[in-house]
Amino acid sequence: MKITKTETAVTPSYADNGSAGMDLYVDTEKEYILEPGETYLLPTGIKVEIPKNCFGAIYPRSSLHKKGLTLANNVGIIDASYRGEIMLPIKNIFADRIKINGKYGIRTPLCQLIIQPYRYEKIEVCNSLSETSRGTGGFGSSDAKREPIENKLEDDKENQNG
Repeated sequence: MKITKTETAVTPSYADNGSAGMDLYVDTEKEYILEPGETYLLPTGIKVEIPKNCFGAIYPRSSLHKKGLTLANNVGIIDASYRGEIMLPIKNIFADRIKINGKYGIRTPLCQLIIQPYRYEKIEVCNSLSETSRGTGGFGSSDAKREPIENKLEDDKENQNG
């Protein structure tokens, strides 16, 4: 994947050969101070050329909450056609101000970029959809229908023994 970066940007990289995402850092050009509850759009200094039929998904690193931060939009999507700078909408969820970069600020990766394939689907407007066991049940409806795992295990044992 091609990237361009500022002189002060950290090149995205995988932590090891088992990592799904490339670590993203805030551009080190200046220090940022996030007040409690504040959301700030932080620059990475990175622009990417994502392969065709893929998109980039920005996820928070699992340790982000320990730093008192969260990714404000949960998951960011970068289209393959986008050529602008990757920005990180970071929110301070602690009661104290948090510094990023600078002499005493956080200088670790905050998010990760995962490149994922997608496909386009042909849209067909119709009068009805196929039936399923869930049907029109909304949030949590499949949990309500689910048989407790203990009952299923007991039934399986009886069927094997009987």
